[in-house]
Order: sequence, then structure tokens, then C-alpha cells
Amino acid sequence: MRNFLFFVCLCFSVQPSFCQSKKADSLANLLSSTDDLKTKLQIHKEICIATYVNYPKRGLESANILLKIAKENEDKSYRFFANRYIGVFYMNQANFDSAIYYFDKNLKLYNLKIDYREAYTDLTNKGNTYRYKKERDSALFYLKKALQVAEEHKIKDKYTNIYNGIAGFYYYDNLPEKAIKYYVKAIDSSIYVNSKARLISVYNNIGNVFKDLDNYTKAIEYLDEGYNLAKRLNHKQGVADASLNLANCYNYLNINNDSIPIFFERSINLYKALSDNIFLIEAYENYGNYLSDQKQFKKAVDLKKSALDLAKTAGMEDKVFGTYVSLSNSYKDLGDIEKALKYTNLALKDTLNPKANFFENLLDLYKNKAFLEKKRGNIKTALRFQEKYSEQLQNYNNTINKTSVNEIEAKYQTEKKEKELAEQKLATQRQELLTQKANSRNWSLGSGILAAMAFIVLIYRRYKSELRAKQTITKQKDEIEKQKIKVERLQKELHHRMKNNLSFIDLFINLAKGRFEDQAYQTKLNELQNRMRSMFEVHKQLFKKDDVTSVKAKSYIDTLVRNIQEAYAKSNISISNQTSVHETILADTSFPVGLIINEFVTNSYKYAFNDDDIGVINIAIKSEGEAYHLLLKDNGKGLPKDFDINNLDSFGMDTIQLLTKEYGGAIEIDGSNGVTMNITLPKTAA
Repeated sequence: MRNFLFFVCLCFSVQPSFCQSKKADSLANLLSSTDDLKTKLQIHKEICIATYVNYPKRGLESANILLKIAKENEDKSYRFFANRYIGVFYMNQANFDSAIYYFDKNLKLYNLKIDYREAYTDLTNKGNTYRYKKERDSALFYLKKALQVAEEHKIKDKYTNIYNGIAGFYYYDNLPEKAIKYYVKAIDSSIYVNSKARLISVYNNIGNVFKDLDNYTKAIEYLDEGYNLAKRLNHKQGVADASLNLANCYNYLNINNDSIPIFFERSINLYKALSDNIFLIEAYENYGNYLSDQKQFKKAVDLKKSALDLAKTAGMEDKVFGTYVSLSNSYKDLGDIEKALKYTNLALKDTLNPKANFFENLLDLYKNKAFLEKKRGNIKTALRFQEKYSEQLQNYNNTINKTSVNEIEAKYQTEKKEKELAEQKLATQRQELLTQKANSRNWSLGSGILAAMAFIVLIYRRYKSELRAKQTITKQKDEIEKQKIKVERLQKELHHRMKNNLSFIDLFINLAKGRFEDQAYQTKLNELQNRMRSMFEVHKQLFKKDDVTSVKAKSYIDTLVRNIQEAYAKSNISISNQTSVHETILADTSFPVGLIINEFVTNSYKYAFNDDDIGVINIAIKSEGEAYHLLLKDNGKGLPKDFDINNLDSFGMDTIQLLTKEYGGAIEIDGSNGVTMNITLPKTAA
């Protein structure tokens, strides 16, 4: 999450980067041709302005020269500018103490009655620096002080910046509702600013909040605004931020897959060029997570090591902690238990550090520790961390309320529209009053005009009658929409509660697995857990979407089979999910589909292959008309010639039959060359 901090005294239009570079070169040539002190000061300032967005290191050289000359000649205006430029540069490099030092130098020079615009800017800069530094109380103090100065002196063109800064504070403080409220205010207040570049960070930031709240559709809507505006203005920082966040959104939704690595690599290259260490760390780590999902574990580890080295160099304790946890995940994926445990233990040493205590990192940390200790046979330690994981998950669910945030934005927009309508109504009434006065002055024009006016009155009455009818219809539509929203909200709340309940059942099964070492118990508990997770995944996906009536078929099936693969860990068996990324399954039908796939894949893992066989399991689902066609196939041993599905002593096969029959479907089985099942299920349960 970023807030771009623009200098009050920098009022310029953003030009293409090659123009900025060319302008900086021209200005540098001018320096050698003048001895006038004021001219030199102004040229150095103009070089800083030309290089700030895309070449900050080059601007830093001119800022240091400018500061030296301004101090020698006691020029306060240029000192303000130079101190601020250097402070923002150090802030972006995560050198927070140096940044605060330069902002403080300015704040000590200000006379608030005269220099209030300058004071506002450096109060904002200092507040945001403390926010990046994770010093909550200091951050809020300086941001609110900046807002007080802006409101007292009616510096309306700075409202966008300060609302953006306060929103970022609330986001970091885990208060997304308040963050969105202030981001929307920042967008509304942008009518007072000359440079639309200030909106780039607002769009990126609010998109990032919605991304973290799993509302990816809304996130992409805002991020696209920020990305397109940044590209239009050639704002490298904005392009980098939007590219990183869009890549994460596309990755989660499994769309625009060819664009994902392009966006990640673009953000990394731009952050390097800008010397923006804070977000370069995040880009390395996010890209590493994406590559892990693509099974490119070695490249993922290399990227995360780069993130760790950079975080250590910058002294960013929260990033070091998060990268330890992330590296633990990647080494666990590689099957290197010892290295995974090494980074897990390093992260555990940091759990007392308040700057490192983030919910989701702790969830991953405790879960990894339990898994790794169990792999090493330390069941007692594994159980202890499994219990820590359960406690942390409960805290997380109690703290985060994701259902109300969208309502905040909707409520704010509704209030804004109501205000606009009230103002429009008042303007209409004033216009009507003026019309009446004009009419009274014109009665003397004669009977013809009177007749015309009478006709106008009739038309007006008819218009008013139609207007009232339209208002009644609009009111009814609004009531219907409110009821629709209420029903959807209740549905989401139901899915949320069911998801939480299933999550706790999953945890209890994990605890039970830790207490029983017998392999037979472990196998049965794994099978039970996979059946439960097939239902859990439906609620998990529904809760993350605006549309609670269907789930994405491919990602749903991928998650189901991944759970089974982890449970059996047979490297000689692979699963091919040939379902289209555009295919969806209605929520009601997704339950039997998930359970049937779970039973088939589990049976194939258990019975279809010998230890040295190269096994392949194929899955595909396709909707046609009013039915779904589910194909399940393996290349294993097949079924005996005297096979009779009605006389099998198989819980899995009984479950498949029962679910197909219960939902009014049909099943065809061929066991001559491996096992093939063709199952048809109606879209509406029988």
C-alpha cells in the first residue's frame, strides 16, 4: 500500500520519460552558462522536478547542491524544497530515520501563519514515514495534524493527499471500512487538484484494499483506472504498483494468465530503476509465490532470497519475518524439510516482535511448524503448534469482518447521490420561482400569451403527474434492489458461517490425526478430511465472490485434487484437469460434483496403480443445456470382468452411486481399460 507524496511547490504536468530526461540534460547544460545565483537555484530545482517521478537518484544530486547553496544564502524557499525532496527519496528507500530528519528540518523552519502549505506537506510526509515504520501513534498524530492545517486554512487542493494518507493509516491498522471511506473521499476531492497524477496512488490503494478483502472484481476495476492513468502520464511508480496488484488479482481469479508474469517482471524492473526497496521486496515475494503455484520452486526460492537480502539490508523487520515464512513454504514445496524448518524457526524467534506480528503470516508459520515437526516424528511439538494455529485462526475470524466493507462504499456513494439530488431539487425550485416571476411580468402581453401559458400549465401538470408516477416506480425499484442486496448479504453471511464451521471441523480432524499414529486411522481420517474439504471449498469460493450462486469449476476441482495429492504423496501419479477456465457450476450442484470427484480420485490413488506404475487421472466437466457432463478416467488396472456395481463392497463407489441417484443423474462405467465414468447431473436437483 502506497501514498505518493507530491511536493506542494511542484506544480507541473507529467511528460513522457524521454522528455523529462531530455529536459534535465538541457537544464544541466544551462548551469555552465550562468553565474547568476538565483538562476542556478531555479535550474537545480527544475532538474529535481523533471527527474522526480522516473529518475529520483539523478534528482538527489541536484537536491543536495540546491540545499547547500540555499543554506549558504539563507534562502528559505529553496531549503524547503531540497529538504523535502531528499526526505521523500530516503523514505522510498526505507531509510526512515534519515527521511524524518529532513522533514523535521523543514518543520523547525516554518511559521504556521505564513508557511501553512509547506507545513501541511511535511506533516503529511512525516506521518506517512512513521506509518511505513510501523509506529502507529506517531503516524496518526502527524497525519491528523496535517488534516487540521489543511481544513483550518481551506487548502482544498491538498484534501486528496491527506485523505489518501489517513486511509493508508487505517488500512495498515487493520480497519478496511475506514480506509475505503477515506479513499472514496480522496477520489471525490480530486476535483480541486490540477494534476490528476495524484489520483494514481488513490486508485492503486483502494484497489489493493479490495484485493485483500477478496473482492477481486472491484479491485481490478480500481487498479485498471490507476494503471491506465499512470501509463497515460508515464508515471513509472504508478505503473509499477498497479502492475504488481493486477498480477496478484489475475493470478487468484485464474484469468489473463499470459499477462501475469509480464506484469510481475514489469513491476520488479520499474522498482529497481526507481530504487523503491519497500515494494521491490513485495514484488519479489509475490512473484515467488506465483512461481511456486506454477511448480517452478527453484526460481521461486531465488526470488524470495533476493527479497530477504533486501529486507535485511533495509532493516525492515516485518518484511524479514514475512520472507522467512514465505521461504519456509517454498522449501516445504521442494520437499526440503530441514531448510523449511530452518526458516520456520528463524521466523518463530521474531514472533515477540510487534512489528512482525501479522495474522496471516502467523497462521502460515504455525501451520508449517506443525506439519514439519510431524514429518520429523515430533508429534507432541506438532500438536502444540496445531493448537496455536487453531487459536490464531479463531482470532483471525473474530477480527476480520469482510462482509460490511462493500456496504461502506455503497453507503457513501448513496449519500453522495442523495445530496446531489437535493441540490438539484433546490435548483429546480429556484428556477420555477424565477419562471413564475417572469410569467407575472408577461401577463399584459395579451390573451394569446395567456392561452399559451394555460397550455403550458396543463403540460406542466401532466409532467408532474408523470414525474410522480416515475418516482413511485423508482421507489419500488429501489425497494426491490434493497431486498435483493439484503438477501445476497444474508446468503454470504450463511456461507461465511458455514465456511468457518467446516474450517473448525477440519482443524479437529487435524488434531485427531496428531493423536493417532496408526496408519489405518491416518488413512481413514485423511479420507474423511478430503470429503469434508470438498464441501468446505464450495463455501470458501462462494464467500469470496459477489455472485453466490456458482463457483469456478476449474479452480474448485484443482483445489480438491490438490488436497488428495498431499494426503497420499505418490509422485508416480499425476492428475490432468481438462475443465475450461470459463466453466462454472451452480452452487447446489457443486456439492455432489465435488464429493464424486473426491471419491473417484481417492479410489484411483488407493487401488488403481502399482508402486512402479505411471498413473494418470483425467477429470473434465462441461455444461450442455440443462445438464452437466462429468468425465472421470484413470489408466490403472481397470475392473474385473464379473464387475457388478450393485454388489461392490466399496464405500466410495456407493457414495458415487448414491449422490448420482439422489440428484437425478445417470452413470455409465467402463472398466476394460482403466476405469472410466461418464456421469450426467441435471443443473437443478431432482
